[in-house]
Amino acid sequence: MALKLSKETDEGISFEYWRINPAMNVDMVDRTATANILIYKDAAARQASKKPIMHVANSDTPRMVTLSGTDFESAVLTGDLRAAMYVLLKTFPFFLGAEDV
Repeated sequence: MALKLSKETDEGISFEYWRINPAMNVDMVDRTATANILIYKDAAARQASKKPIMHVANSDTPRMVTLSGTDFESAVLTGDLRAAMYVLLKTFPFFLGAEDV
């Protein structure tokens, strides 16, 4: 799963594929899960095992997502933290209009 949402840097570089890193930090004491958001030019780049874009010039670009509270508790019960993180990301104003891919 990933999100598709076209964005462009101030330099004119376009990218559209947003993936939550499967390597995440889960803190069972604090009841949180945090993961980096990986950005690729497009799905083809991701499927070709290209490296994610390391730096995006736009300062409003989210770099991480954190589950906590009832979002975390529900996700732990389902065993699918990343799916819950994608749902949470789509509530961020930055990701308005993003589609699941």
